[in-house]
Amino acid sequence: MKTTVTFDKKSLEKAIEKHGENVVKKFSASTFKEIVKTSPQKDTFSPSGAYRRTGTLRDGWDIKRLITGGYFIFNEVLYAPYVEYGHRLKNGRVQKGAYLMAKAVAKNLKKYGLTARTKGL
Repeated sequence: MKTTVTFDKKSLEKAIEKHGENVVKKFSASTFKEIVKTSPQKDTFSPSGAYRRTGTLRDGWDIKRLITGGYFIFNEVLYAPYVEYGHRLKNGRVQKGAYLMAKAVAKNLKKYGLTARTKGL
């Protein structure tokens, strides 16, 4: 699951004036927190029949700083793309995607007054 956000130069300059030099760091951290906060927890039953709620998807999110100065938010849980983008069920119905990353990016673009091109959302 990969998404690239490229900021518009003029809006980035305005955001830097308003929010400070590290606006990209603030944007990335805020987006990461929003994704983790909205990630669903999976309801399961243990072999003994006890109800439990796992946080595998929520715990799978990570953020890394890139050499280029940007940030990389990712989740290596195998079913993360199915939750993000949706999937077809065995009975033929469609499970709509939660679009956790897309919603968090859109919310934080608005919060920081940025415009950007997104690829992969």
